Amino acid sequence: MASTNQTETLGLNQWVASDTPKMADFNADNQKIEQAVATHLADSQAHLDAQTRALLEQLTPVCGSYVGDGEQARVLTLGFRPRWGVVYADGTPVCTMVEEGATTQVSLVFCGQQGSSVGCYLREDGIELFQEAEGYGGYRMNMNQQGITYCYRFYR
Repeated sequence: MASTNQTETLGLNQWVASDTPKMADFNADNQKIEQAVATHLADSQAHLDAQTRALLEQLTPVCGSYVGDGEQARVLTLGFRPRWGVVYADGTPVCTMVEEGATTQVSLVFCGQQGSSVGCYLREDGIELFQEAEGYGGYRMNMNQQGITYCYRFYR
């Protein structure tokens, strides 16, 4: 027979002298304990204060990719202004000579709160990247070329 009383949180059996415990009761209690502990262990931030959680959020990168559509500008909306980050064309050299060696095509940008490399602009909600048909000052930005996959990593 199940117990007369049960604990408030997990509903574990609490017997009185007149109860007759059964093995099934103990097994059921063990399952409840197992489930509660597993759920608790799965929550890696259960014991963190708000300040530590905010710090972890800042240290956790936002990573992803996009396929270039050839448009002159590409906006990546992240929902925050990045503290710093990098965007690069996957499987493509960082720089290549084009137009008979007169222009360097650049397929990598860095950004940070203090400034960024040519080819990107930080926004309050993300970053804007540029694709140029012609080079200026010996460089041509290649951050949204049609069909090229670009990878990014940003920090809050």
